[in-house]
Amino acid sequence: MRSVPAEWLLKVAVAGLLCFRFGHSSAEGQDNDDFDPRADTNTLRFERDPAQLISTPAEISGLAFSAGDEFLAASTGSSQNEGGPGEVRIWDFAQKKELATYPSQRGDLNVAISPDGRRVAWSSWSGDVWLREVGGAELVHELLDAPARIAFSPDGRTLVAATEHFQLRSWDVASGKPLEKFAGETFPFFWVGFSPDGKYLIACGGKEFEAGGATIAVWDAATRQQLYRLSDNIGRVFYAAISPDSKTLATGDGHAIVLRDLTSGNRRGKTEETSRPIVRVEFSPDGTLLAGAGDFKNDGVVTLWDTASGNVVGTLAGHERDVRALAFTHDSRLLATGGGDRSLRLWNVATRQQVGTLQEPNALAAPKSAFLAVTYSPDGTSVAAAAEDGQVSIYRLAPPGPVRSWPAHTDAASAIAFSPDGQTLVSGGYDKTIRFWNTATGEQIRSLTGHGGWVVSLAFSPDGQTLASGSYDRSIRLWSAANGLELRTLAGHSATVRSLVFSRDGKLLASGAADHTLRLWDPTSGQEQAKLVGHESGVRSIAFAPGGRQLVSGGDDGKIKVWNVSSRELVGTLSGHNDIVSAVGFAQRTLVSISWDMRIRTCSPSPPRWLRWRSLRKGGGC
Repeated sequence: MRSVPAEWLLKVAVAGLLCFRFGHSSAEGQDNDDFDPRADTNTLRFERDPAQLISTPAEISGLAFSAGDEFLAASTGSSQNEGGPGEVRIWDFAQKKELATYPSQRGDLNVAISPDGRRVAWSSWSGDVWLREVGGAELVHELLDAPARIAFSPDGRTLVAATEHFQLRSWDVASGKPLEKFAGETFPFFWVGFSPDGKYLIACGGKEFEAGGATIAVWDAATRQQLYRLSDNIGRVFYAAISPDSKTLATGDGHAIVLRDLTSGNRRGKTEETSRPIVRVEFSPDGTLLAGAGDFKNDGVVTLWDTASGNVVGTLAGHERDVRALAFTHDSRLLATGGGDRSLRLWNVATRQQVGTLQEPNALAAPKSAFLAVTYSPDGTSVAAAAEDGQVSIYRLAPPGPVRSWPAHTDAASAIAFSPDGQTLVSGGYDKTIRFWNTATGEQIRSLTGHGGWVVSLAFSPDGQTLASGSYDRSIRLWSAANGLELRTLAGHSATVRSLVFSRDGKLLASGAADHTLRLWDPTSGQEQAKLVGHESGVRSIAFAPGGRQLVSGGDDGKIKVWNVSSRELVGTLSGHNDIVSAVGFAQRTLVSISWDMRIRTCSPSPPRWLRWRSLRKGGGC
């Protein structure tokens, strides 16, 4: 049996092209990526530091040093979609001694420590904001309308919180009392901070996918009046950094960093671009370097730029996942990084070498065997996977990581599907069962039996009322999604039913099987409407084109066939893959296919009118 490497499967899922079910490939554990993203870097060997400051591995979401580097605070825990607990820990950095631990019910977003190290503040994905004396009394605990980003003023007297729902709040640190509001127009905030001289408050964020969505605003910290507001890009600005002399504002912009005059907002320049996206930005306290890391697409590498020239002067490669937190010590000698791999690492800035680990990387929960099926949630925020060891897992895509994973079947889990509303996940397995799961809790809703063989394909009707299942027993069964009752059995295929898909209007159910055929069914009556013959071997995957007038199939023969649904005729054949076509689907008007030849191919129709496949009738690729 051939297996698909989990790393490759998740890369395809994160690409966001379409919902795929993957077959098996030939070499177990084979690396499917010809391009090594770290080939141009000095990749560091990971050496375990015997001094472990964190006992419980967790994803690092925020890091902060006190002004004199005596204390280090880290926020950890699950993210927005997961709903698990979070935790904030504070250490005496020099003594490697833990001073305090504060748990929260939801994963923590970021953390700030006062310059004197006496107070710590943090925010949670639940919208809670806390301010405490380290090891002492709670000064502030407020539930805001959305997750917030927080910052202390340089003098330690003010705490500011900015939320994704336009709120900008502040408190007096000594008393915990709310302060006067900042004037000016607000927007969805994703970062907030003060200039080192304390004169300015800076915030950034914006609305995604809108013209002028990226927003940066600056206030006079003393008068609380907004000095200017910029909206000159598409997307959001997630992070910013201010130079130690309080003159320069830096923000991530694609694969580089944009530099602006802080007082006016005028653009000064842009750093050298890298091969990886840059979102998180941090100045070294001596002002000579900028450190940048990426979002969920990042490969775990931190890039260093010279601030004078804007040139890349080094990379720090060691994290196994995206880097989510950066913090320089105030003498600029060390850089602490925390990432999605749950490790917290220390780097010597001058030598670009890793010099210590405060927390070992800990692999996130995942099946220990090959994935057999994968599908997207309807809202596109998560992907669910079924594995040979019977595990079912839900992974979030931004940032990537498991929401939860559980043993779903007593044998391999081989099929998976989300209900249209995303509230239910259904899995099928080699144990011949179909199981319904609550996606929010992971609890089993019901289990269905009836198939006489492995359940290898699943599909929901567009209205979510009917579930179709295909099996090694050569049958298709239709079930009531509401109560699990079997509605009818569709018989006709003479081999395993590998793929199922409903038309957009729900009036047709298409099936593809190992008997080399596709079939069209009336799901209401259960009657077979057509038998489509054209593949030279088994049909592996099928998909309706966006308009519903064409059906596309990928087969073990390495071919992709295009069928006219109304006339039931074969209207085109696409070649180009040299192994089994394991998945076909559509990203808007583009056909995307995946093959055991480890290639992803796309085909966009031309002229614009959808799928005039005239040129394809002669054969050949797209």
